[in-house]
Amino acid sequence: KNKRLIVLLVALVTLPLTVLLVQKVIRYFAGAASASIYFEAASTTLPPDQVIRLMVNSGSQQVGYAMVEVSFDTTKLRLVNEANTSNQLTMNNADVPAGTTMPQYACTGTTPCIIKTPMSTANSTGKLLIVLAKDPRTSTVAPSQIFELANFTLTKNTETGTTTQLTITNSQLVDMNAT
Repeated sequence: KNKRLIVLLVALVTLPLTVLLVQKVIRYFAGAASASIYFEAASTTLPPDQVIRLMVNSGSQQVGYAMVEVSFDTTKLRLVNEANTSNQLTMNNADVPAGTTMPQYACTGTTPCIIKTPMSTANSTGKLLIVLAKDPRTSTVAPSQIFELANFTLTKNTETGTTTQLTITNSQLVDMNAT
């Protein structure tokens, strides 16, 4: 009988506390900023070859990190050249200590990117991964509002007329907010 009374008292004390914490978490996430990653043109026709611009609209939030994976049908599309990263997020791998194991497709030298799938690999897999970040070694302000992450040129990979989609299959944006 005493055990039941203790369990009831613990439940009565912890239930309001749990509800209060859940409400605070919901309020916190409900107030979170939103951002979007999109292609500049909603649709296009090939030929001629088209430059596709990968854009971000972060509103007033400054973006410190961006990871975007674009997928396409390799039987219908292919990249004409390597993807170009913008100078908005300028971190590079130039200062990585010798002997460090780098991730697959890590950018080299002072190219402003962390990871970028090479054109030949993207054309065989149908996936283009781009990872960019703000360089903490510089005093430049992180980008906000509407800005370009990268661009790449597509051409058709077939002679027959057809419709296909270019899709953002995975993405992550991290703002500069300390919380």
